[in-house]
Parts: sequence; structure tokens; C-alpha cells
Amino acid sequence: MPALSARRPDTTGTPERSRLAARLRGPLDWVVTAQRAMPARHKGLLAVLVLIFLSPYTAPVAMLAVVLYAVVRTVRTARADSGGKPFRGMVRRVSDGLGASRIFLPGAVLLVSAIAGAIVYDNPKSLLATFAVLLPAFLAALWYEHAWTRDDALHFSHYTSLLLLPIALIAVVRLAGVFPYVPYPSRATGTFGNPNILAMVLEALIPMAMAMTYHVWSKPGKALLLFAITVGWIMLYFTGSRSGMMAGLAAAMVFFLFMSERRLLSVAIGLTALGLIILSIWPEDALAMLKTLIPRLNTITKEITSRLALWKFAWTEILKDPVLGRGLFSFSRYITNPHYADRIHAHSLYIGLWLETGGIGLAAFVFLIVRFVGSVVRTFRGSPLRPYLAGGLAVLTTLLVHGVTDMPLMSTQELALILLTLSALSVALGPKGLRGGPPRLDSEGRRIV
Repeated sequence: MPALSARRPDTTGTPERSRLAARLRGPLDWVVTAQRAMPARHKGLLAVLVLIFLSPYTAPVAMLAVVLYAVVRTVRTARADSGGKPFRGMVRRVSDGLGASRIFLPGAVLLVSAIAGAIVYDNPKSLLATFAVLLPAFLAALWYEHAWTRDDALHFSHYTSLLLLPIALIAVVRLAGVFPYVPYPSRATGTFGNPNILAMVLEALIPMAMAMTYHVWSKPGKALLLFAITVGWIMLYFTGSRSGMMAGLAAAMVFFLFMSERRLLSVAIGLTALGLIILSIWPEDALAMLKTLIPRLNTITKEITSRLALWKFAWTEILKDPVLGRGLFSFSRYITNPHYADRIHAHSLYIGLWLETGGIGLAAFVFLIVRFVGSVVRTFRGSPLRPYLAGGLAVLTTLLVHGVTDMPLMSTQELALILLTLSALSVALGPKGLRGGPPRLDSEGRRIV
């Protein structure tokens, strides 16, 4: 069989039906050729991202697969480099990698805190969840931080952007009623079975696609990317997730602020000012219009009451021991009102993290985030990867803002996205502890000596 070619076939003189088939064959051949040219590690990364975005249940499987691959690669490399003493070589490679890691120390404190809380408060299910969910995600992030090159970190951004359009189009089909949502609180059908999870996925994908627009020069490619971003924003609105929309807008503001997009920021500020003026002149009409734009406005009071009740359950238990957590996924054990017995998390990343991993775990998580944000701010202006650094910060922003009133860290998908984004940012920032500031890079991310 002749090899497939990315070149468009000559359709001159063919019948109309054959000409149409030939035109369709060209893009198909291009996709097949691109897939064959993709390195194996990039195919693996794409598969991992698909599993993360697919469902809260497939995300831990993806992290576990990365860990198993990392173990095999480390053992093979150590065996090849150590002259028949693989254990010594493996220990040396692991210690070198951990010494250069920005994630290891705070991540290890968070992990140990979760394990200690589950043991002290006799919660075997939480202990099992720690080893099944948190540990693989932590180890996968360490592996990517150690093994990725800047090219790999850029491909993490590229592939997340690539997945935005198909996920947004599937959302269109779901929201059109072809396959209606499973009633809350079921998550059995994954991302597309729960509007809040879908909103979280969309708001994490959009900033990376926005970063890609700065490095896509062909008009068809940029048009397709802008179309994907537009559809993503529209679908984010129609999920009805108010937390998701606020988080998405916060991420967009952070991205444009770091990219110094004064024109877009001026338009946003101008529209806000115009809205306030209209609200002051025609308050009744403006409020009536605003009510039609805010999703599920009639449930706001009920959901605020629900959130406050859930936070009270968690806070009451936190005050008994604010230092040590109770173990992952332990929130439901401390619900005292049967009306909320079906709730599995506190609907707050920070309160839930404090309850489940203790004040020590919460402090470690905050330190981890602040550490990366500070590193990005310090090195941002001198880096040729500015759009991707801004995109990474925007992803963290949207996940952390959404977590104020909804997604917990142990949503598995959010956990995986936060840790992989931190891995990509760590690689993009360059070696830890490098003297004289960040390395100078050319347009392709190679260091200039």
C-alpha cells in the first residue's frame, strides 16, 4: 500500500463526486501524517489530557498510567547509565530530580498531612483515596517537571488548545438536548454529565487557546482557534455555572493584564462603566435585563443558604483541630443535617482542603501557588514564552476562583490540571536556583549561550 501523503491530490478532470472525495482525502491524509510524525511521548500526553478531561473517574487512571511509565523509564535509564547497578543509578537520578523540583517540598507536606489525618482519625477510606488519587497526581507532576523539555511544556499548551473545539462542540450537542444532562448530583457520565464539571473544563481550556493565538500565524489556523474560543465562551455561559463564568472572566482579566492588552482591558472597563451608567439612569429596566442574563437567578438564595450550611459543617469540625486534617473525601462524615446527607464535598476548595488535609496541608498548597505566581511575575518580562506563562497563570486563576464556591481540590480533574499546569510552568521558568535571572531563549525556546 502506498504511503499516505499530506499533499493535496490533483483533481483536474475528475468527475464531481470523485473531485469532492479527493478534496476530503487531503485533510484526512494530513491528519494521518501528522499523527504518524507525532513523537510517542506527545501521543501519550494527548491521551493523558483526554482522560483528564473525560471524567473525574478517568483522571486518576491517567495519573496512575503516567506514574507507571515514569517508573519503567527511570529503571531502564538507571540500568543503562549505572554500569549494571540500576538501584544506585535510580536513587541518584531521583534525588537529583527532587532537589531541582519546585513542586516536591510543598507537595510532599500536603501528601503527608493527608495521610497523617486519615490515620489519626481512623479513616481507612480516606487513606486509600490518598494513595489512589493524590499520590499518583503528585508523582505524575514530579515526573513531568523532571522529564519535560520546554518543547514538551509548549505541547501541553498546544494539545489543551486542540481539545477545546471538540469538547465545546460536544457541549453544544448536549445542551441542545440530544443527550440531556444526568440530574444532579450524579457524575456517572463524566464531564458531559454535569454542567459544573463541564464549566470547569471549558474555563481551563480557554486560556491556553488564548495563549496560542499569539503564535498561530496562518489565517485559517487563527480563525479556527478564535472560533473554538468563541464557542467555548458561549458554551461556558450556557452551562449555567455562575462560579464558572466568574472564574472564566477573572482568568481573562489576568491573561490580558499580563499580556498588556490595554485595548481589550479598556474595552472591558468601558463596558463596565457603561453598564453602571445605564443601571443608574434606568435602574428598573437594567435590573430586569440583568435578571434575564444571570443563569438560574431564582435559585441563588437557596444555593447561598446551602453553601453556608455546608461551610458551617466543615468549620465546626475544623475548629476542633485546625492543624490536622480528617483525610480526603471525609466531609460527608461531618454533616449533621440529613437534608444535606448526599453532599460529598464542602463546595469550597479552601475550606474542604483545610478540613481534609488540615491547616498544614492548606498552608502547603497556598505556599505552592504563591511560589509559582511569584516566579512567573519575576521572570515574565524577560521570557519569550510570555503568552504561555500568562496562559498558565490564567488557568490557575480560573481553577482557584471557581474553587471559592464550588470545585474542591480533590475533584481529581482539578487536582490533575493544577499540578500539570504547575509542571509546565516550572519547565517554562527554567532551572530552579539559576543565578543571574532566567535564561535567555531564542524564538524556539533554546537557550542562548
